[in-house]
Amino acid sequence: MTLLTPSELAERLKIHPGTLRRWRMDGEGPRWIKLGNAQSSAVRYELKDVEAWEKACQQKEGEK
Repeated sequence: MTLLTPSELAERLKIHPGTLRRWRMDGEGPRWIKLGNAQSSAVRYELKDVEAWEKACQQKEGEK
């Protein structure tokens, strides 16, 4: 299992890390994992989930 930090994913997507934070709050973007129970627990993104989300986004754009 390969996990990405929000910073790593933001770099991959060429977006600001705050965008990922907003997406999590809005229920958008790739599936994410919270490590721990505290509010300040680390967030990670599993690479396979990111790749599936990217593929789904490409398909939506192709439908337009």
